[in-house]
Amino acid sequence: MSDVSLYQRNDAHQLVKQAKQSHDRGAAPSLATRQLQRDSQLASLPFDVLLCIADALRVQDIVALELTCQLLRDFVKSYSLNLRLASRMLRNSQPLPIDGFQRINELSPQVLQSVVKRGDRLQNGWNERRPELKLPYRTIPAPNGESIVWLSPITSKYTLCCTRTGKVICWDVVKSECVAEWHSGDDWEIWKCRVEFDERTVYFALAKKTEDQSESECQIIALRFPPEVEGLLQGEPVFEKLANFKFPGFVIGVYLLNPIQRLLSAYIYLEGATIGLYVLTDWDLPSYTYIDTGIPYLNQHDRPREWSCIGYDPTNLVIHDEDHGELHQYFYPYTLLESLSRSSPTQDLSISSTNGSTTRHGFPNTPTKLVPPQQTYTLKFPIEGSPFAAYESTSAHFVRQWWPTLPRLEGMKRRSCTIMLLSFEVPGPIPVVEQGQPVPNAPEYNYPAGTTLFTIAQHYFGIPSSEEQLRWWYVREPFEIVSSPGNPFPVDEEHAQQEQAQDDPPEQGEQPDGEPAPAPVPVPAPAPAPAPFIPFAAAPVGAVVAALAVAPQVQLPPNAAEIIQNGGVAQLFEEMMQQAEDDLDDGMHTHFSPLIAVDFGCAAWLEFVNPRTEDIRLRFVMFPPVYVDRAAADFDPLGSEVRTLETPEDVVLSNVCHIGLDQSQGTIILGLLDGSVYVLRYE
Repeated sequence: MSDVSLYQRNDAHQLVKQAKQSHDRGAAPSLATRQLQRDSQLASLPFDVLLCIADALRVQDIVALELTCQLLRDFVKSYSLNLRLASRMLRNSQPLPIDGFQRINELSPQVLQSVVKRGDRLQNGWNERRPELKLPYRTIPAPNGESIVWLSPITSKYTLCCTRTGKVICWDVVKSECVAEWHSGDDWEIWKCRVEFDERTVYFALAKKTEDQSESECQIIALRFPPEVEGLLQGEPVFEKLANFKFPGFVIGVYLLNPIQRLLSAYIYLEGATIGLYVLTDWDLPSYTYIDTGIPYLNQHDRPREWSCIGYDPTNLVIHDEDHGELHQYFYPYTLLESLSRSSPTQDLSISSTNGSTTRHGFPNTPTKLVPPQQTYTLKFPIEGSPFAAYESTSAHFVRQWWPTLPRLEGMKRRSCTIMLLSFEVPGPIPVVEQGQPVPNAPEYNYPAGTTLFTIAQHYFGIPSSEEQLRWWYVREPFEIVSSPGNPFPVDEEHAQQEQAQDDPPEQGEQPDGEPAPAPVPVPAPAPAPAPFIPFAAAPVGAVVAALAVAPQVQLPPNAAEIIQNGGVAQLFEEMMQQAEDDLDDGMHTHFSPLIAVDFGCAAWLEFVNPRTEDIRLRFVMFPPVYVDRAAADFDPLGSEVRTLETPEDVVLSNVCHIGLDQSQGTIILGLLDGSVYVLRYE
C-alpha cells in the first residue's frame, strides 16, 4: 500500500480507535488491528514517510499506533517524531509542560515523549471536559505570618510572591520551603516580572513613590537559578540587584522588553493628558530616552485607554493600546530612540523636534521632546450587532507567548493575546406593563438593579495587527465577579433599603407570586457606562497604598476628562486622593480588584453563584485556538463552554485575595488573606 493511499484513507482514524479499544480490553488482535497491520504495512515504509503520515494524525492516534503494532513502537518512541509533535504544538501556541528550566531540545527521547503526551492530555482535558483536581494538592504556609499581595508561578517547581512589607520570596513548591528572599524595604511593590528560560533567570521590577510623591524609584532585580543535574539544583537561587533609577512623575506601567539586552520602557502621564514614553535603552549605562508621544491618554469617548508595550519587533518599540472598539499600534524605531538618549533622565534636551518646538512641562518637572510615532496602525473592531456592544472596558490584560520554545523553529508566529474584562451596570426596573399593555422590547433581568455584570472578551494579535485578527470572542453568559476581600463592589443604598424592607422575599428562581422566574436576558440595552479605571501604580495616593494594598486599580471620577481639561492631571490625582481619604474616613471602600487570572489560552476567575448571595465558585474558560479562522462566516463568537473547577474543602473562596494561572501545567494558585497559598493542579 503506497504512502499516498494510506495518507488519504478516510477510515484510518476509525481503525486506530478500534484497535486501541481492543488493546485496552486485553482482547485478541481485532479485525481492525489485523487490517491496519496488513493493509498499511507501516513498518516497511521509509522513516520520513512515516513522519509525513504522523502529521495527519492526532497525538492520541499516534499513541494508539504504539499499542497496536510492535513494529511501530520504536518509531512512536523516536526522538525525531516527538520533536516534530512538540514543534507542531508550539506552532499552535500550545505550551509544553516541562519541569523547571529544562530546555526542550535537551530533553531525552523518553522525557520528550512524556512531555508531549501530557501536554496533549492537558489540552484535551481543559478543552473538552472539566479537568479533575489532582491529589494531593500543595500548600505554601504564610511567610512568618505576613500577608501575600502578589504571586506568580515560576516554572512548575517554584513560585514567586511579594508580601505587604515588600519582601520578595521564592518558594520551592515541591519542598514547600523558602529558597531565596529579597527585601528592598517597606513600600516597595513588584510592578513587572519576566522569566527567561534560556538564562535560567527571573527578572522583575520593584518600585515605590518618593517622599514628595513627584517621582517613582525603580529597581531591577534578577533571581538566578543554578544549573540542574538529574533534576537537582547545584546550589540555591540567588537574588541580584542590577539597576536603580527614577521615573519622573506619574507612571502608568513598566515593561521589561528585553532583559538580555537590558531594555526597559515605561509610560508617564504628561500635563497635557498625553503619554510620555520613557525608555532605558541600556540600564547598565544608564541610557535614557524621554519623549512626549503626543498620543492622548483618553480615547474618543473620554475614557482611559488600555496600554501595553511590545518589544519583540526586531527594529521597533511598539506601543499597543485598545479598547472594546478600536486597536492602535504606534511604531518607534530603536535607532530613533537611541539617537535621543541621554545619560540622565532630567538632563535638558537641546535637540529640536520634528515641528521645531520643544515642550517643557511642570508636571512632571522634566523637559520632554515631542516625537510622534513614525508609523501608526488604527483598526476598528466589528462590534456592531454584538450582544455586548453596550458593555464598557473595565481592564485589559495583554499576554505574550511566555513559555519556552525551540530555537529557530520555522513557521513559529509570535502572537499576543488580549483579554478584556467588560462590565455593565443593570439599570433600574423597567415596567413590563404600561396601562395594561406590555411595553415592547422591555428587557428582563434575573439580577437586581445596580448589579455590575461582567463578561470576558478575547482576541489574538500580532505585529503589525491585521483585519483578520480583529474579531472578539466573548464568554456567553455574563457573571457577577468576586473582588478582593475588603473591597466589595458597592451596593447602592436605595436598593439595599428596598431589600431590607421586603418581609418575605421570593425563593431563588421564583417570582413574588410563586410563578417560575423568566429566563435571564443577560444582554442589556445601552445605559450609562460604569466609571473607568486606571492602573494602581499611576496614583501617588499614600492613603490608597496603605488601605488598599491588595487592590491594583483605583477608580477615576466620572468627570475625569473635565478635570484634566481644566486643571491638568495633577489636579485629577489630588481630587482622587481627597476622595479616597474621605471614603476611608467614612469606612467606605470604593475600589475593587476583580479576582481573575489569565494566560495565553484561558482565563479563570471567582464568581458569585447567584446574585446577592455569598456562594462563590471557581470558573474557567478556554479561548478558541489560534488556528481558528475568525474571519470565516461560521465563526461563533460565543462558542466556548464555561466550566466550574473543584476546590478543596479547606479553601474558603471568600478569603481568596489573589489568583494565579499557569496554563502550561494546568495549575491554579490561590492566595488567601492569612498568607497561605494553595497550588492546585488539574488534569
